[in-house]
Amino acid sequence: MQIKVPETMGGGDVRVLPVTNPLYEAELADVFIGKSSTGNPKATVKYVLTSEYEGKEAKAKDFESTIGAVVLETFSLQEQAIWNLNDLFKQCTGERLPQGDFDEAEFGALLRDAMVGTAFHLLLKNEADNKGVEKTQVEKREKVEKKRLRGKK
Repeated sequence: MQIKVPETMGGGDVRVLPVTNPLYEAELADVFIGKSSTGNPKATVKYVLTSEYEGKEAKAKDFESTIGAVVLETFSLQEQAIWNLNDLFKQCTGERLPQGDFDEAEFGALLRDAMVGTAFHLLLKNEADNKGVEKTQVEKREKVEKKRLRGKK
């Protein structure tokens, strides 16, 4: 399996975000299919934050805007764990993942076509990964309807 990370990935940097007030607005921007460090299949969902952080840290002189920041969420694609990705798919589409056998490219395209562009409220937390590196992670997500511009239907 070959995984290609595009040069034009877009969005901002993945970084540790302030989570004193951990609720952010975000858009699901992409889905990547790959393998975990143990060689198991996984899907990585990329969210791009669309709201500014409003906690006390935002008043600091060196505060960096959170708009455009990237948060990643990983889902195992192993048969016994794919229910978790199914929950996200249902939030985006109102339907369950279609049953069947898919190759990686086909499954990735199915997920991107159905989910990219969906708006969410994300509840974030900072936690150390298995290597001790602190990362911002999705604790909970809720789909929200996108705001319409006045006069647009």
